[in-house]
Amino acid sequence: MGLVFGFDDGRPDFNLLYYLTNLLKFIIISFIILLIYYRIQKFFAHRLGATIKITLWQAKNLKIPFKKKKIQFPLWIIIPLLISFLSRGQIYFATVLSTELIANPAQRLGRKHIHLTLFEKAKVLVPAPIILILIALLLNPISFLKDIATVSLMISVFSMLPFPGLAGSEIFFGSKPIYIFSLVFILIIALLLNLLSSTTTLAIAIICGLVALITYLYRFYKKR
Repeated sequence: MGLVFGFDDGRPDFNLLYYLTNLLKFIIISFIILLIYYRIQKFFAHRLGATIKITLWQAKNLKIPFKKKKIQFPLWIIIPLLISFLSRGQIYFATVLSTELIANPAQRLGRKHIHLTLFEKAKVLVPAPIILILIALLLNPISFLKDIATVSLMISVFSMLPFPGLAGSEIFFGSKPIYIFSLVFILIIALLLNLLSSTTTLAIAIICGLVALITYLYRFYKKR
């Protein structure tokens, strides 16, 4: 993550000391934001009688032609760095980790299902990107905290991608209404963050999220 955000240091000429200092800054910021992200997930998982296991984002059981064994493809390093290289550091593909939710049967006694349902997984995973985008909204107006806001925003946005192994996929298949509202809410804040005041941006994001949710529910029940 440090390499993704620190790939382009914004200087016209290369200075090794400045580049490494900038890189270290983003490594520390990324570590802190990811720690907050997964602490949030852990909190909500615990409330539903589950624990989380964090792993590097990989394509599991990938079959290669002329090879009998299947491999795990390290998406966590190849895709973020490839996009950073191709965009010259202008696009931050800010996702490297996957979260696996593990139900604890002893803590789920009395519940209808011993194992976590898809809807419960969505409820555990969606608060983290929502809280991160709100952190970005809160910190962005403060000039010396803009880098923290940027990292929070990008991790929030890219964690919602519905790719296998990412939180966005679990949320999408767990509850499409939750996914639609959350995705629109996050994207609107990301787009308006530097254009409008925080209060106005938040209000517009909530309204757009509700409109998208109501539109989806209307079309869904109309088909039925």
